[in-house]
Amino acid sequence: MGVAAAEYCAVCKKEIRVTLYTWEDKVTHTKRFLCADCVELPGNCYLCSLPVLKDFTTLPDGRVICKRDVSAVILDDTQAAQICAKVKEDLDRQFSRFLALPDTNVTIQLMDRVKLQELFMIIGKDYRCPNAVGCTETKTNNSQRVFEISILSGQPQEEVMTTCVHEFAHTWIIENVPPARARTIGKDAVEGFCELLSYLFAEQQGLATGKSNLLANPYSRGQVHLFIAANRQYGFADIVDWMKSGEDPLLVREDLGRLRRLEELPKTKTTPGTKPNPN
Repeated sequence: MGVAAAEYCAVCKKEIRVTLYTWEDKVTHTKRFLCADCVELPGNCYLCSLPVLKDFTTLPDGRVICKRDVSAVILDDTQAAQICAKVKEDLDRQFSRFLALPDTNVTIQLMDRVKLQELFMIIGKDYRCPNAVGCTETKTNNSQRVFEISILSGQPQEEVMTTCVHEFAHTWIIENVPPARARTIGKDAVEGFCELLSYLFAEQQGLATGKSNLLANPYSRGQVHLFIAANRQYGFADIVDWMKSGEDPLLVREDLGRLRRLEELPKTKTTPGTKPNPN
């Protein structure tokens, strides 16, 4: 805070004549100047955090998005479905050598913040990944497991894309990690693996903002950084093996080599004349 000269407020666009305040724009990660009046405005943009004065959009859950940022967010279910369908196609192509993601038993929808938070509070259902921007719900329909992926509305396209990848990773874990391993693997490792897929996808697709947001997100308590390091050192195939049968609940910073310490999986019984299923 200090005396400003010939500076203009980023919100009201008026010259700041007395006291100048600085504010971080969380979208551009730049310093913006505000006047004393705009600092006191009651609403702030959900994305950039700057106060809003006029021409802003209020979402049904109460979030406010400024005029500049609203043009970059996804609010339409049809548009979100198209984005996620393309993400699934690209994801399958990128990781086809290592894993097969569920396809016909997955639905995706946008959901506002209030409904998403209410979803997490329901007791007695199997929910996965209750983070701020996405959730995967597992249900049974006619004896078939189905997944309902909910993605927070009002997010920029890159955020929708990386969240979609993260939630698809959860569906793969649910369908492919043996129950015994699922009981021992740590939650942070599960989230770290999902974030790794999102990171590798963002890297492949050139999503610079999505990639940087993943690295800055403390959600997996550092596991994503260990997964990235392990992927560079040992490769993605070893990571998939560790997810399915690793000895440890978490990756260990001091000894990433433990990634290759695997529990022996129970052998599948076969009848004469048949071959074991390679999967």
